[in-house]
Amino acid sequence: ATGLGKTYLAAFDSQPFSRVLFVAHRREILVQAMRAFRSLRPQATFGLYDGVERVPDAQLLFASIQTLGKMPHLRQFERDAFDYIVVDEFHHAHAATYRRLLDHFLPSFLLGLTATPERADGGDLLSLCGQNLVFRCDLVEGVRRELLAPFHYHGVPDLVDYRNIPWRNGRWDPEALENAVAVESRADNALDNLRRLGGQRCLAFCCSQRHASFMADFLSGRGLRAVAVFSGPDSAPRSESLERLGRGELDVVCCVDMFNEGVDLPEVDTVLMLRPTESRVVWLQQLGRGLRRSPGKTHLRVVDYIGNHRTF
Repeated sequence: ATGLGKTYLAAFDSQPFSRVLFVAHRREILVQAMRAFRSLRPQATFGLYDGVERVPDAQLLFASIQTLGKMPHLRQFERDAFDYIVVDEFHHAHAATYRRLLDHFLPSFLLGLTATPERADGGDLLSLCGQNLVFRCDLVEGVRRELLAPFHYHGVPDLVDYRNIPWRNGRWDPEALENAVAVESRADNALDNLRRLGGQRCLAFCCSQRHASFMADFLSGRGLRAVAVFSGPDSAPRSESLERLGRGELDVVCCVDMFNEGVDLPEVDTVLMLRPTESRVVWLQQLGRGLRRSPGKTHLRVVDYIGNHRTF
């Protein structure tokens, strides 16, 4: 599960191997992983391989799947170029970019890491690993062992009746969903629940950029220090916003599908779920953002908006 040390497990296990490739789909994950590996192998040469920076000859290479998964980049590496390959967020590995990479390289050992091994489409991840499940420790086991923070879950009734929102091609109509959730009455209700049930550092999951910006503006106007973070030009700086939240300089970061995976946020003590989440995997990823332990953090507070869903 998220927060149990998958990256350090990979760093320890790969120590006897001279050339290591670590693959992930976000630069933040690569940078965090590089930090973990460097703490164990300070004498090795490290390098990134993504859309910004490319150091192909590094002993320990941390590569973006979006870049290395393309054939022109793969062809620059011999098939046995790496002794040990780590694929993070391995539940994505059935995608074409990952399959190209897995088909190209012939490492001595391949390690797939994931906190969410159950794929919504039923894809068999273990088929990519010779049906070899090395180890499993899920969220419940992590909490039981006191390796993850316990959590208090509050399911609160949503003001939105989702039966009135069109459902097309496996998702809500985006514009109709935005119009339903980005309204002052719902935001006011969310603020009331946040003040009543929340803690000091909150990550709020929103359904769209407009929704995140609306919530950040609303909360800021009511005295909270809030920003919106998403993939777009009007977003607050991602890394800086997380650092400020961790230092207690922000109360709420409103985000859109940015921090579901692979980002360490141990200081977060509140997760506010403001979007309807039709995927169990996504829901667990969002929950996992707050489960890391931190000094002075007794438990995670989860405020989850429960709507009337016709579709599931």
